[in-house]
Amino acid sequence: MNFVTGLDWIVALLLIVMVAIWAQSFVNKNKEDLLIKKYFRKGLYLKIFGSIAFTIYHAYVYGGGDTFGYFMTGQTLTKMFFNSPIDYFSLTFSSLASQQPLVTQTNWLWPDAIMWLSEANFFSARVAGFIQIFTFQTYVPTCIIFSLLSYWGIWKCFRFFNRFFPNTDKLMAISFLYFPTLVFWGSGLGKDSVSLGAKCGLVVCALQIFIYKEKILKNITGFMMCLFILFIVKAYIPIAFLMPLALAIAFSYIGSIKSGFAKVIIFPIVIIFILGFAYVLNDYVQANILQNGLSDVTERILSTNKNLQEAGSAFDLGINPNNINALSDMAPFFPKAVIATWYRPWIWEARNPAMLLSAIEGSFLTLLTLLICFKGFFVKTIYTILSNAILLSLFLYAAIFSGLIGLSTSNFGTLVRYKLPMLPFLVMVLLLTNRFLSKKKVKNASSENIKPTQLELQTAV
Repeated sequence: MNFVTGLDWIVALLLIVMVAIWAQSFVNKNKEDLLIKKYFRKGLYLKIFGSIAFTIYHAYVYGGGDTFGYFMTGQTLTKMFFNSPIDYFSLTFSSLASQQPLVTQTNWLWPDAIMWLSEANFFSARVAGFIQIFTFQTYVPTCIIFSLLSYWGIWKCFRFFNRFFPNTDKLMAISFLYFPTLVFWGSGLGKDSVSLGAKCGLVVCALQIFIYKEKILKNITGFMMCLFILFIVKAYIPIAFLMPLALAIAFSYIGSIKSGFAKVIIFPIVIIFILGFAYVLNDYVQANILQNGLSDVTERILSTNKNLQEAGSAFDLGINPNNINALSDMAPFFPKAVIATWYRPWIWEARNPAMLLSAIEGSFLTLLTLLICFKGFFVKTIYTILSNAILLSLFLYAAIFSGLIGLSTSNFGTLVRYKLPMLPFLVMVLLLTNRFLSKKKVKNASSENIKPTQLELQTAV
């Protein structure tokens, strides 16, 4: 099936020109802001480049993919907008469960029902359908706009952490703007770019609310919007982030207390509260979030592993279904799942160009981790991370999230996309930890946590 035509590239060229003109105007209006002047257009153009590369790979090399399922399902909605607006608004702004008769009667352009029977998949199709109203139902421009929407959250993160950790703009650029997997897989039409942008937006809004206490109403609105999107698209992303966020808030509060005696009294109370919250949250997650059609989360993990191992690019964590009777039985495999998500595939496991790109990145992260351990002799490394609440919370989020997705997939092709919402934060934590350890004397990383200057506040995007 020919998903991309000449019209796609004509409309895409016009869109890119319009975006370039707007970007130049935006930079001109913010000449005093060095971050915008130096990085905004570079990051923006890289996202567009990634979107085009994503298109070329899936349309001309791979010859298909879920991305076209989202597009054609959205195209069905776009056609419905012009032919039957009432039905369009019903499907776009109502739950699928409440619109089952209409869903069943609709002649969907994409044959796989998973695209229009799953709320998670259908959300991206809804967004694609709305965008296609303005892009003449063409794939490439729709894909580019998806990448630009994702860039909103990514740029917010880049800006925020440059304020939180001053003079680290190059490290932040690598973490959020330049890392190849983020540029390629995070710029496509689908759930991955949506979840990446929403996760970055969620982090920034949450930290501005609870740490900086800035623009509370605006950030609460953004936080709720991102949380809503993530719970629909990939609920495990905010679930993995809630506990580390609670720790960051608690440790930041404890750190602001000047009395050492008060800290000693309050610290165990906070830890007990967080553990109690974790226990309640765990019960809720297993009962309401993770049981998507299966009675047990362990059964879901094993079922997913079995299905994906039948495909190519599979890897094995050594899980024997006959020895798994409860979720707790999966605990010994959690560290292996984290390692697989962070560092694999190894170079010799790469089977195609996309896997090779991921393997090269994994090798870079492996060498960086070994370098950090060598510099810090483990104890100093742990101290450096523990000494900053934000570094600690993002490190824990990366570990929890990576363990969950490492257990729930056994295919490298799937894993490289699933880990996108975690990847920039892992890269940032590793690069910052290496920077702190590279100093002659390891300083308390919290000394880097300073309030922004008035100029930064005025020019913040």
